[in-house]
Amino acid sequence: MKPIAQAVIAVLLLFLFADLSCAQPGDDPHAFLSDAQASARSSYDNLIKDQLALFNGVEYVDYDLGFSGNPFFLDDYYAENTVEYDDMVYHDIPLKYDVVEEKVLVEYFNHAGNRRALILEYDKVSAFTYEEHQFVKVNADNPVGSLKQGFYDILLDDEISIYASRKKQINKAVKNGQLNIKFEVLDQFYVILEDNTYRVNNKSSLLQLFEDGKKALKQYIKANRLDLKRDFEASLIAVTQQYINQKQPQ
Repeated sequence: MKPIAQAVIAVLLLFLFADLSCAQPGDDPHAFLSDAQASARSSYDNLIKDQLALFNGVEYVDYDLGFSGNPFFLDDYYAENTVEYDDMVYHDIPLKYDVVEEKVLVEYFNHAGNRRALILEYDKVSAFTYEEHQFVKVNADNPVGSLKQGFYDILLDDEISIYASRKKQINKAVKNGQLNIKFEVLDQFYVILEDNTYRVNNKSSLLQLFEDGKKALKQYIKANRLDLKRDFEASLIAVTQQYINQKQPQ
């Protein structure tokens, strides 16, 4: 059951039993029931009025069939997360993120009970979570180093920060006379060091950035068997955190 539906049921039950419990012997039960319904309706209106803004966008159109993979971050499923929209924070909202077109989608059901996806207005989305990932919009109002405007996944928020740009692109190729269309992951990683922005994409560029701790970091990578080719993202976070630790006064 969806969070809004659960809350609505709770409100209805709360006011129904609260008002009926106040009824005295001989009182008209229909009058109390009417009052309870009115109270529940008022509470319902207050409960959902702030949610309505989320479910008032343009309907999302799926990509044509025949693609390999999907255009979404992580996978093609809704997860209940938090979104900051139009200066308000909403919790337990079913959403997913199209990283091809940089669109945040929310799930809703129309009057016929059919599942649909709505696109949240880009300019009104400030931040959102998806699973364990925290996304924030970088723009003129919220600058981060020299990052371009867009949504970024915050991988590390410390003395040195790491931001990931989650992207996919549509790749078309002809093989054996057949057209193959797939979504190709194009994630990019940025290290913010002393207000400067550095794009890193391999072991060499990472160690070059932390030149003064390079020797110790090489030992750390070897001792912990970090594979920067197969799992660059996790290794990037681990090595950066280790560099921060190395710089701490002993």
